[in-house]
Amino acid sequence: MLAGATQAVMLDLTDGSWSTFNNHTSATRTLGSNQISLSTGGTGRLRFTGYDGGRSAARGSLAGVNDGVGIGDDEISYGSERLTARFSNAVTLNSVQFLDLFGAGPNGDPMAEGVGMLIEYASGDNTFLSAFGTEWGGAGYLDFAVGLADVMSISFFIDPQTGLPANSDFALAGLDLDWTQGDGQLGDNPVSGTNDPGSNDPRGPSGLIGTAQSVPEPALPGLMLLGLIMLAAAGGRRRRQTAPTHRGTRN
Repeated sequence: MLAGATQAVMLDLTDGSWSTFNNHTSATRTLGSNQISLSTGGTGRLRFTGYDGGRSAARGSLAGVNDGVGIGDDEISYGSERLTARFSNAVTLNSVQFLDLFGAGPNGDPMAEGVGMLIEYASGDNTFLSAFGTEWGGAGYLDFAVGLADVMSISFFIDPQTGLPANSDFALAGLDLDWTQGDGQLGDNPVSGTNDPGSNDPRGPSGLIGTAQSVPEPALPGLMLLGLIMLAAAGGRRRRQTAPTHRGTRN
């Protein structure tokens, strides 16, 4: 009578293992009950280049072996380039991590770089979001909080319709996700692909940060039994506490 278990994971696209998908138009990995795929939709080929932001630059908990995923080069650029992440089961998108998404700065670059995101749900509805860089210099890191449930796909691109500057480009670095597995059991399918021999990532070949966590809800009979035990214990305490009071009154 267990409810569905929760799978929580950071899909780290800066992990060295993703290099195996260089020059492909799509990449697919399976974790538990969910298959996660990246696709360029024919707008170019996936590129995973070495991280160039410097070890002291902000990059959150990302491995920082690769520079995230770009199309054709190390970034997704203004024009037709488009990257879509799809899930076989609906997920909650907690946040998105970007690299090379810079804020406004000197040298004739007065506007922050921006990225458009089209999020599609299992219901068929969709939401459009924009994110803009805040860091000038460093690695152009941005951890963009989303917090949307029932997500089936996310498309990333530079959208001229929202006023994003034509000089914008970015690398998708990570997706913070969780989802519920309906059978109450965590899958044991290994993540496909092998680790890049040149990777210095201590997390190994998974491309994931952390481990899956099973969080089953207690069964209803167990809750009822626990409640009865607590009520009985509380009643015993009340009887023991009131007896001395009555003896004191009689004396």
